[in-house]
Amino acid sequence: MKKILLGIILSSVCVALVGIVLHEVSPQYMVALMANPTVRAATMAIHNFFRDLYPASKEPSSQPRKSKSKKERLFTADDLKKYDGKEGSKGLYLAILGRVYNVKKGKDHYGPGGGYEFFAGRDGSRAYVSGDFTEEGLIDDITGLTSTDYIGLNDWVKFYDKDYKYVGKLIGRFYDKNGDPTSYHTEVQKWIAEAYNIQDNDNQEKKMFPPCNSEWNPNTGSRVWCTSRSGGVSRDWVGVPRKLFNPGKGQPRCACVKDSGPPSHDPTRTNHDNRGDLDNPNILEYTDCPPDQPECMIKCESTVYNQPINQSINQPSNQPTNQAINQYINQSISQSTHQPTHQPTNQPTNQPTNQPTNQPTNQPINPPINQSTNLPTNQPTNQPTFQPTHQQMTHLTGSWY
Repeated sequence: MKKILLGIILSSVCVALVGIVLHEVSPQYMVALMANPTVRAATMAIHNFFRDLYPASKEPSSQPRKSKSKKERLFTADDLKKYDGKEGSKGLYLAILGRVYNVKKGKDHYGPGGGYEFFAGRDGSRAYVSGDFTEEGLIDDITGLTSTDYIGLNDWVKFYDKDYKYVGKLIGRFYDKNGDPTSYHTEVQKWIAEAYNIQDNDNQEKKMFPPCNSEWNPNTGSRVWCTSRSGGVSRDWVGVPRKLFNPGKGQPRCACVKDSGPPSHDPTRTNHDNRGDLDNPNILEYTDCPPDQPECMIKCESTVYNQPINQSINQPSNQPTNQAINQYINQSISQSTHQPTHQPTNQPTNQPTNQPTNQPTNQPINPPINQSTNLPTNQPTNQPTFQPTHQQMTHLTGSWY
């Protein structure tokens, strides 16, 4: 029997060698040979014989076995209260937008006596942007906030994802008893997405119409003026002060308007009146101000913080209509222009002006709340905060050189 098997093996090897030689020397002949049904059947029979005689060894797979992932933990509101960090508690947890984090490493801030102990053991999402740290303000209902607030909340979630351990979900407003997102959670994600869209549009507008520098004196009134860096927007033109109206935003703001060259929404236009954006239907001249000068003294309409103070002033009868405004805005925003390297500093962000946006890796554990609110004196001071508005900075510094 062994001799027979050895003979078959040797014959097969010889046939294989002949096949290899034929394939290399005359591949057309090999194709024609394999097209013969008898030859093909014999070849498959030999192949199947050896496959059955010497089956492939069932060696253990080199791939590691996938371990069953740990089930995500779900908390009720009562469960979370047991993690407030106080004596006898189970730990130190907090929740934001229904996401629960272990903040034990930040016990100096979130633990008893810390500047943020009121966040422990609960979801106080709204207070992160409202600054209301009372029981009525420490709630998870974030309906009706501004677009800036929604972006701020999203930045807080990113902060906790980066610096603390995520442990599970809070059953209630944002997640159901199975840990699946609720309809309210879906709405919140839409609000956040819309907020970022508004921010992008505002950035486009502020690049086209940078805010004026402004200062106010109780005796002389307000002075507004433009430079090539006013509003924190570096550019190759200075512009002239104008009132800029926006539908739905009430009072106008002072904007530096390009007064030469083609309009900003069509920068490649060759047939133009060399008036820049002066014909934009959103803008109006200030009364008794030189229309071609970069500076204007305003006595009747004080513009402290770059906004009119006198709320009783009637809007001019020739205020641009919403239709004309919307038409021009749509043209302006649709332009595919790159954002400037330095974003306009009057755009509210969650970073202080004297600190880079990206936090250093060795930053303290917890950022403070909106600095416009009164916070405990033991709060960390070098954490990302809500950036002062352009109006506030203008009041403090006088200009944006």
